[in-house]
Amino acid sequence: MASPIQIVLRTENFEEAREAGGGGGRKDFFANRDREFGAHKAALIGQIDTISGVLAAQSQGPIGYVKVILRREAWAKSHRPVGTLFRSDRAPVVGGGDLGVMIVKGSPSGLAQVRAEIAKAETNTEMRFDQSRSKEVPHPSAQKSETGAIERIELYGPYDKRRFSV
Repeated sequence: MASPIQIVLRTENFEEAREAGGGGGRKDFFANRDREFGAHKAALIGQIDTISGVLAAQSQGPIGYVKVILRREAWAKSHRPVGTLFRSDRAPVVGGGDLGVMIVKGSPSGLAQVRAEIAKAETNTEMRFDQSRSKEVPHPSAQKSETGAIERIELYGPYDKRRFSV
């Protein structure tokens, strides 16, 4: 008669190590396009300022949902702007929309912190020598990489877009 308990003496025969890998380093989405990045950064700061103003003026309280639309090249999980910009302690991701759209919970104070991080992003392209490729490659800060991953930021919900141009 078989016992319902099985004893495994050599566990190493049944364990398989997962292959670690995937993900990538920071990507400079605006490498060698410093002027375009400066304009992009200013546009995002303006969008955040507008959204913060709308949220602060709401009668039901200063909390709302914000759509963070990623550029096509940044749809990979490793490029999502959640490590530095939209961290869980300032503007947590609460859902997703279409492909490449993150929905975050926004408040004027949390968005001010996001704005400050975006403002820290360097506008010039930083280069570093990569020995494995034997050439200079872009080496952006976390702020620049995450800021470059965003296409635009919009208020999410039933807001009159004619009244609140974001």
